[in-house]
Amino acid sequence: MTIHIQQRAALEAAVKAAEPFGIQLLGVTLLTSMDEKDMEDLSYNTTMQGEALRGFKLQDPVGTVVRERVKHGVQCGLNGFVCSPKEVAALSSDYPGFYLVPGVRPLGSDIGDQKRIGTPTQAVTDGANLIVIGRPIRNAKDPAKAVQQILAEIQG
Repeated sequence: MTIHIQQRAALEAAVKAAEPFGIQLLGVTLLTSMDEKDMEDLSYNTTMQGEALRGFKLQDPVGTVVRERVKHGVQCGLNGFVCSPKEVAALSSDYPGFYLVPGVRPLGSDIGDQKRIGTPTQAVTDGANLIVIGRPIRNAKDPAKAVQQILAEIQG
């Protein structure tokens, strides 16, 4: 089950409520349709000092927000994170044992409104446990064939 990483009390309450049912909670870090400009439009402070960036591989403003949300999610007891494929390699290295589930776009598919994307193959190679592929399958004329092509892409 996914939950947006926001308020500590809400995250902790969700973790507590999920435990008796064995539900794994994955925190949504930052929508893949958002980039630095979108963050500025929403009044995120994208100017980070060097100390805040030290020791973490994602050192751009978007990566810094993702890093802080993942850290917050870990502290609150989340089991993993929905993220951009661009963040999977660093997160899998820095947070081993957590589920990483990026939204991806297969080769040649329309990226739509997505800005921080990668391919299924890239995501799996970088350490993704699962991948999310929505519109490229949903909007395909033959969804089953689209899935077969994506599986072939990953295995290829």
